[in-house]
Amino acid sequence: MGESEWEGGFDLPDDTWVLLNVRDDGAPARAALEVAERDGENATLYAEALLPELESLHAAGRRQGAAPFALWVPETPRQADPLIPLVAYVVRQESPDLGRTVEAVAAVCREPHPTRLGEIDIREVELPLGPACRVREMTLAAETDDDRYTVAEHVTFYVLAEPWPEGILQFSVTWTIPGLGDAFAEEADAMAHTLWMARRDSDAVVR
Repeated sequence: MGESEWEGGFDLPDDTWVLLNVRDDGAPARAALEVAERDGENATLYAEALLPELESLHAAGRRQGAAPFALWVPETPRQADPLIPLVAYVVRQESPDLGRTVEAVAAVCREPHPTRLGEIDIREVELPLGPACRVREMTLAAETDDDRYTVAEHVTFYVLAEPWPEGILQFSVTWTIPGLGDAFAEEADAMAHTLWMARRDSDAVVR
């Protein structure tokens, strides 16, 4: 059973979220059009302002092999960059060298990282899809090409999905709005409980 036979996903909280197909070059433009069709007299201007971020995030998602890749586009445009402050995505990972266990994943996550800020919170959780290592951390991340940086916070679940024993399903939610970490972490937890996997050549979904 090859890895390519499987795909994973999650439920979106509401219709302010936009999906990007990282394999489709036209996805950013279609996502912008979706925003332009929202109610409001400034929706078209909002969509035009979003397009550079949509293209940048699309490229980043493609590099990671993320599928699906979802972006939260607030109803009201933010007054500061980035305009898209919250993303969620799934990536399939190989199992750690120490084995396919939550403890082995946690050991890898505890290793020092040069961009990490402060303490890292690691805990074992049970999801409908299987046991998982939940990691919450803050990192310093480059935002643009002109050496500006921003602080990003992440909640990542490394799931030992029971229907897919070949590797680890990574589900990550990342945001750049300070002060709303606990609210976004709760949303990440709720989304993680909707994770699913299915064979690409089958209509059967394992939840």
